[in-house]
Amino acid sequence: MADLTPEYIEQLAERFERHLKRMPDGCRIWTGAQSRGGNRPYSGPYGSFYIDREHNAVRAHIFAAFLAGKIPTLKVPEGFHLDHGCDHGTLCVDCTELVPKEVNLARGRAKGRKKMHDPSKRVLSFAS
Repeated sequence: MADLTPEYIEQLAERFERHLKRMPDGCRIWTGAQSRGGNRPYSGPYGSFYIDREHNAVRAHIFAAFLAGKIPTLKVPEGFHLDHGCDHGTLCVDCTELVPKEVNLARGRAKGRKKMHDPSKRVLSFAS
C-alpha cells in the first residue's frame, strides 16, 4: 500500500487533472466518477476520486483542497465543512472554503438551499 509521499501525491495529482474541465470563468469541474451525498439523498452529486486500496476513494473537492493546502490530510477536520462558493455546485473542485459546519449550513440557507428529503425538489445549478 502506498504512503502519501510527495512523489506519490504528484502522480495522483497528474491522474486527478485528467478528470477536470476548465470552465470559462476559471473553475475546474470534475468529469470523473460521481456519487450522491451518502446518507443525504437530497445532496450531491459529488466527484469521487479513487486513490488506492489503503485510502480508497475521496470526494474530488476534498482531494483538490488537500492538494491546495486548504486541509492537512484527506479528511476534513471534525466540525468543519468545505463550503462550495461558486454557481457550479458540488462538482467544482476549486471554489471551496474551510468553514465551521454552522457557517456552511447558514450560507446554504441564505442561498435558498434547504434540507429536502425529496430529490425531485432539489435544484442544482451547474452553469457552464
